[in-house]
Amino acid sequence: MKQQVILLNGPSSSGKSTVAKALRELILARRGERYAVVSIDGFLPMTARDAIYEDDVFAVSPALCAAVVQALRAGDGVIVDHVITSQRIFEQLTSSFNDHPLRLIRITCPPEVLREREAARGDRCPGSAEASAAWLFPQEGYGLTVDTHGATAAECAAHIFSYCFAAPREDGSNKNMKVIHYFDSDRQEHWREAIRRSDWNAGPFLARLLRDGTFFDAVGARSKVLLLTEGDELISYCTYAEKDDIQPTELTPWIGFVYTFPAHRGHRYAGLLFAEVERLAKEEGTAAVYLSTNHTGLYEKYGFTFLTMMTDMDGNPSRIYIKRMEEET
Repeated sequence: MKQQVILLNGPSSSGKSTVAKALRELILARRGERYAVVSIDGFLPMTARDAIYEDDVFAVSPALCAAVVQALRAGDGVIVDHVITSQRIFEQLTSSFNDHPLRLIRITCPPEVLREREAARGDRCPGSAEASAAWLFPQEGYGLTVDTHGATAAECAAHIFSYCFAAPREDGSNKNMKVIHYFDSDRQEHWREAIRRSDWNAGPFLARLLRDGTFFDAVGARSKVLLLTEGDELISYCTYAEKDDIQPTELTPWIGFVYTFPAHRGHRYAGLLFAEVERLAKEEGTAAVYLSTNHTGLYEKYGFTFLTMMTDMDGNPSRIYIKRMEEET
């Protein structure tokens, strides 16, 4: 697959630049791929005294397009941070990389939030945020719309990541995967049976814990089972739990029972589950999560760092990894 272009289009002060940075870091952590960020801010002087017009943007558009093409040649992909307000700017940009997949994302927030952010930053002409929202092009046809009001940059980035890296089927149709919580589902028996069919001993064991009602006794009362699904199909699963197979220990919480079904391996779908764990951990104010495994070189691709060796409940040595939750700035 050719490198893709992720185009974040939205009004000034909607939070695109912060989301672009968070998305770049998330892609590197989850997939080990280096995406460049090309921003319209780097091609136009922005001051509180000078208004920016469509002609101004169109004048610098060739240089921005050239930067996108150069970044595609040099790296794994590109995130474009832009405020597009006309068809000619949109077509000039997209035609410059028309042989590369385009992910078109709309970044938005309420008008009153745009005004507040614009006033707080102090480096934009008053009214430019609302004007760019009114003239944004296109108005429809986005694959995903993300509202930055009430969501952190990391949460927005995780949402975009899930959309951009849900790989297509071999027959060319798109996957429509989503992460659900087992205990919130009204189809627990269906998902439990799918877990039981795993070709890994821990899968049937987890299914028994869920069936017998002993899951919380084993791993803690606040623990969760996360399922990556597409329709009726279970793609991947893991637990986000107070305890795992390293006991006793003061380390908590843990990602455990990580499994992807054989037909879906090689796409790093587990990263979508890890993104949900990270969202939950940050929501809870958790500083770090831990993972116990005998794999080397696997979880590093998802941003985990080797911490130490410990002994699991069966008396076997286990590699302990840590993933620290970065604070929002």
